[in-house]
Amino acid sequence: MVADAGGAIGVWTHLADTPLEYAKNVRALVDVIGVDHVCIGTDTKLTQPGGGGRPGQQNARAGERTNLVWQDQTAGFYYVVVDAMLKTGFTPDEIGRIGGGNFLRIFGEAVKKQAGLRPWVDRSLAVAVRKEVTG
Repeated sequence: MVADAGGAIGVWTHLADTPLEYAKNVRALVDVIGVDHVCIGTDTKLTQPGGGGRPGQQNARAGERTNLVWQDQTAGFYYVVVDAMLKTGFTPDEIGRIGGGNFLRIFGEAVKKQAGLRPWVDRSLAVAVRKEVTG
C-alpha cells in the first residue's frame, strides 16, 4: 500500500539490540517493499529536555539519544548503521537511497505538488528542492 502510493516506511531502532540486527530489519523490509520505499527512522529514541538518557547522562537534550541507541555505542548513529548495512550486503547506492535519498525524492515531489496548488508555499524552497531532485 505504501509503496504503491510512492511512499516510504522508516525502520525503527526499537526492535533491534545491535546495529547489525537493525540492518537485518532494514533488509527484511527492503525484501518486502523494495529499496525505493524504505528509510531510516532516526526519530524513535528521542530524549525530552530535562530527561536522562543512559545512566550517568544528565539533562539529555531532545534528539541527543539518537547517537546512543545501542549499548556501548561510541560512534554516531549513521556511522554504525552504514557499517552494519555494508556488512549485510547493501550497496553504497542502496544505502544512499535508504539513508536519505528516498526521503528527499518524496519530499521534493510533495513540495512540487504543494507549490502548484497553494500560493502560500515558499516558492524559493520549491525551486531549490526541484533543482536538487531533478538535477
